[in-house]
Amino acid sequence: MKIVHINTEVRYSQAFNSILWTKEFEKKGMKLDLFVNENNSLDKNDVNLLSGSSNQKINKTINRILGKVQFKLGVQNRILYENRSIFNNAKFNQADIVHLHLVNPNSISLRRIYEISLNKPLVWTWHDPWPLTGHCVYPDKCTEWDNSCKTCPDLSRNFAVNRDRTFKNRSEKYSLMSEIDMQVHVSSKWMYDLIKRSGIKLKKDPRIIPLPSLYSQSDRVNKRLSFREKHNIRDEQIVIGFRDTKQFQKNLRLVENIFIKLNPSDNLVLVSVDDVGILKQFEEKFRIIELGNLHQIEKLEEFYTGIDLFLNLSTSEAYGMMAAEATSLNTPCLTLKGTATSEIIQKYGGMEIKNLSEGVDFLESLILDPFHAFKNLSSLINQSKISGLSVSDFAENMKSVYSEILER
Repeated sequence: MKIVHINTEVRYSQAFNSILWTKEFEKKGMKLDLFVNENNSLDKNDVNLLSGSSNQKINKTINRILGKVQFKLGVQNRILYENRSIFNNAKFNQADIVHLHLVNPNSISLRRIYEISLNKPLVWTWHDPWPLTGHCVYPDKCTEWDNSCKTCPDLSRNFAVNRDRTFKNRSEKYSLMSEIDMQVHVSSKWMYDLIKRSGIKLKKDPRIIPLPSLYSQSDRVNKRLSFREKHNIRDEQIVIGFRDTKQFQKNLRLVENIFIKLNPSDNLVLVSVDDVGILKQFEEKFRIIELGNLHQIEKLEEFYTGIDLFLNLSTSEAYGMMAAEATSLNTPCLTLKGTATSEIIQKYGGMEIKNLSEGVDFLESLILDPFHAFKNLSSLINQSKISGLSVSDFAENMKSVYSEILER
């Protein structure tokens, strides 16, 4: 079975960009080829450009200019530089299935996606709710989203537009996607329910298959010891990890408020990845370590194995990739009830909270009794189910989806 995956770009550290699934897919009898608008991969030979040109800088420049035009007009995925080279590509023409992933306003038009669906059976993984909105990636608690995006209260929200054309954008999206013969794939029931709530009419019911973690627990003990030695973390100290990011859906404000409410403790170490800065205010209360942006998956693996608990308190993430990755390495997560991320906890183990006070109480209990804290944390993960987060299981599940499509 030959599968073409299409993505906006590929980065080595982004697990949902399928270049890192290739080997496991091949073990299941699937040949995977990746096409992207922009190639940031460490191995340029593994990735094909949608434009067919080796000079992606020119294509990027043209679409950046056209992106500014789209921004001013308030449109998305309409005015793009696209050629037809993919339809002349042997890998595309030989493919049994085309699997679409992340699409942004300056990458591939919805009309082109429709055209691809006329040529090949199509699967589209919706990694976020952008296909359901008038312009933004996450509607979160926006009341106008439930009103078909008739007027937008925040045009600056990513993907930003300068003119409120959101109602037309959403109507055009829904109209075209109702015509596309495709299988939508999502990673959580939360996302599935959002699709149902949106009113969009799809030809096929979306399939729920959790995205995989690239990590395994091999040599976890030594990796954990290495991380803690590198950062001079004592055996009795509790290490809390989280992502420092300005993305509103990650709900960093709640994480910050929990740290504000906690009593000072020499037994607590706070470790952040991605952005830096939020932990500076807590220097006198706790030991802080800011790792910054970790571009390599090996570095992220060290982070996950070195911490005792990962905080993922997002409100409107469509899945919770970092929570899945941490859990797969036997590091439990703290999540908010009723979110997509909490589904990972319910299935594979972890801890849920309803609000700020519950989060503070839980962390205080860890600090006051570190010995029992370590024991309690390690028992949260459901070891019998954790293999469900592997790339191997994901490949098997996707193969079933592909086979069903081809049999129709």
